[in-house]
Amino acid sequence: MTEAQPLSLLRCLAKGVPSDLNLEPVSSVSELQLLLEYLLGVLLAVRGRMNQLSSIDRFPPEVLAAIFDFVRLPKWHEDTDRELPPDHRSLVAITHVCRRWRTVALDCSSLWTGIVAYSSSAQTFSERSHGAPVDMSVVVIRGKLPKMQQSLLVKLRPLIREPMALQFPDSLYSDRNKLAGFQGSGHRRMTTNVQACWSAGAP
Repeated sequence: MTEAQPLSLLRCLAKGVPSDLNLEPVSSVSELQLLLEYLLGVLLAVRGRMNQLSSIDRFPPEVLAAIFDFVRLPKWHEDTDRELPPDHRSLVAITHVCRRWRTVALDCSSLWTGIVAYSSSAQTFSERSHGAPVDMSVVVIRGKLPKMQQSLLVKLRPLIREPMALQFPDSLYSDRNKLAGFQGSGHRRMTTNVQACWSAGAP
């Protein structure tokens, strides 16, 4: 398929008469695949240009990063008035909006320093934090810290900031010293949220 053929089809689309499209000159699946890739490339270019012309795209990267940081603000349980572990879904969603948002978010290591050790995103967040001091949320199950969380705590131990507020049920105060042993040293500081899962079905 020559370059003129997809251009001709695009011109036909531009006229708003897709019913007049004639695909008969395209005689193979490989040619149709080439046409599809060509159209997808054009679509990506158009979307990219639209994003460039949007008002929010004119914000400097540091302003966008500051806006993204609001997604990380702690939420509080209405009944107990306790801080809840962060919900990372919104932060991850930001990286899928457009290429520029993804670049800005991934370049801002501080956005990824709130690590939920029992989350599937824990490893991704630890990599994106690029060695910055981190805040760690863990879950204690029947008085024990699961091995996966222990491994992550050991790996990030030099980066974990000194615990300032540990949230334990009364029956878990004996575990305070265990987790305190994972704290980093020097000027680093952190708040560690620890939840207890005591349901009978817990592993």
